[in-house]
Amino acid sequence: MSKITFSLALMFMMAGTTFAQKPNVIILFSDQHNKKVMGFEGHPDVITPNLDQLDEAGLEEETIVIYTSDHGDFVGNHGMVEKAAAGQNVYEDILNIPLIFKYPGKAKKGERTAELVTLADILPTLIDMLELNTPAFKYPIQGESMADVILKNASMNREYVISESWSQATVITKNQKLGMMIDPTVVHENWDYRDFGDMFFDMEKDPLETDNRISDKKYQEDINKLKGYYYEFVKNTPATGKDEMVNQKMILKETK
Repeated sequence: MSKITFSLALMFMMAGTTFAQKPNVIILFSDQHNKKVMGFEGHPDVITPNLDQLDEAGLEEETIVIYTSDHGDFVGNHGMVEKAAAGQNVYEDILNIPLIFKYPGKAKKGERTAELVTLADILPTLIDMLELNTPAFKYPIQGESMADVILKNASMNREYVISESWSQATVITKNQKLGMMIDPTVVHENWDYRDFGDMFFDMEKDPLETDNRISDKKYQEDINKLKGYYYEFVKNTPATGKDEMVNQKMILKETK
């Protein structure tokens, strides 16, 4: 098995500020997979060299460091490898990724939390942490701030989060998960898995997600509740980027 093949370090300096005013931000983004990164191969290969460079530059105590990835890896679980993304956007193997914040002098070392969070939460979190003023946007910033979770060990009291691919939308709560096959639109017509059916997992009783209870009558109330969460998400979240990709694909089809 190869070493981590890709990492991206992004460092931001707040315009018009000094170190005494605002900390820097560095995001270490590994485009490899959580089980490799956090288990088999070890995340220090990505994190340690960057932290050493910050220390050598005298910036470690003035920099917020965030480490994360975009997806996990099946490494054989459920008979799949890598992210196997098309039609498989429900399992913990690819959805549960590392998210680590280092904020010297502010965040407690070694604190862990089981809060429901997403990568979309990083931007509003940094806006809160850095006390930044933001301009008026045409569309609201997606995600919720995790600042109080990180700095005050508070709870977000979130009922659910959504992970959506072209083929499948997944509703995730603390103990349950619903994977709904959806219309992949003209962008990925060959990724239409709606005939396969939806999936529902009771994470307390079935943490490995091997027992699909979508047809179990005793779970129907829970399933309908999670479906309601998804419809609420669709109603309240502008699909601006998705709609633009669909429009561009339609234009290409019409010109052929």
